Amino acid sequence: MRRLVCMAAAVLMLGWTATASARATRAEAIIRHVFGARAHVALCVARHESRLHVRAINRNADGSIDRGLFQINSVHRGWVNLGRLFDPWYNARIAYRLSRGGRDWRPWSVYAVQGFCH
Repeated sequence: MRRLVCMAAAVLMLGWTATASARATRAEAIIRHVFGARAHVALCVARHESRLHVRAINRNADGSIDRGLFQINSVHRGWVNLGRLFDPWYNARIAYRLSRGGRDWRPWSVYAVQGFCH
């Protein structure tokens, strides 16, 4: 019985890993498509911000909420459709706009403050 439970857990874990890997691969493809030649920095930022989880969410101490691949902050609600930020295509396009076409990553602390992704 114990062996059967261990095997079942292993199968579930492999299925989860394969699904997570497929999601990450899809997110990477979207980022490469949106950012083109500047995708290497965009991928680094997205990996640090969300681990490439399209439904990542973070509630900040100031009450704002970061959503999606690039953790787009709710302070942009005036021109960003917050409900669509879990759509990886939409999130990547908003990040492209916020980063001025992938040329300015200062709005992301992982780049500006923490010094990653240079």
